[in-house]
Amino acid sequence: VPLDEDLIKQVKRLVRHATIVKALEEAVRVAPTKGVEVVRRAVHAAENVKSRNPTIIQALQKARSVIQEMDRQARCEAALTRLRACSTLDAGSAIATVEFESALVEAWEAGVDQEHPDFSCAATRLAGCRVREACDAVEEAMHGNSEEVAAKASALEQHIKAAESLPEQELMRGMSLLKQVEMEQSAVRELSTALTDMNCAAVKHALERARGMSLASRWIDHAERWLQQSEANESRRSLVLGRLQSAVVADV
Repeated sequence: VPLDEDLIKQVKRLVRHATIVKALEEAVRVAPTKGVEVVRRAVHAAENVKSRNPTIIQALQKARSVIQEMDRQARCEAALTRLRACSTLDAGSAIATVEFESALVEAWEAGVDQEHPDFSCAATRLAGCRVREACDAVEEAMHGNSEEVAAKASALEQHIKAAESLPEQELMRGMSLLKQVEMEQSAVRELSTALTDMNCAAVKHALERARGMSLASRWIDHAERWLQQSEANESRRSLVLGRLQSAVVADV
């Protein structure tokens, strides 16, 4: 009995659909060992058929999700590899800071778990780099441009507060430097107030406290000149008073 031509076409179409679905499922099955490209080729071939068959569409969706997941895992692994490579960098160099920042951004965009040890380690080292650079900026300002010290110290404090964790050495250096800045600023204020009040005893006391402090160097020079001038004035005053007293005695 001859088969109906439409039936034959329908059977062939079903067989072709089943073949496509099987190819997609097989590609998904072997993907862990043969790689994502196997799935990618199977998906490309199925898409070229342009079928609206629900079974094929469902199989395509599953295969595409597998591709997305494997691509995500590949990006994560590449990002983690880069983070591990950063561990060999000299943390004291400017290049290290840029590389840590770039590697962490890449890892974050790739979806790496921020609790992952490699991510946490890189984040800690980056925080250390930023604090180290901020410390260097504060020290440079203290010995060069005292007007910038307040802003640089504020930036250092913000870096320390923003860091979830810091290398112990950088944390201690940063805290010590902030304490030193606060102490020197206090000494400068005391010396400035004493000079404004023109109080010799207070100026001498503040001057002794401020000696050796970078921020106070300009004020120390000013205070020493003021004391010398004050002492000279006092000496002339005493001399004049002595002469007046002598003249009064002679007249008597």
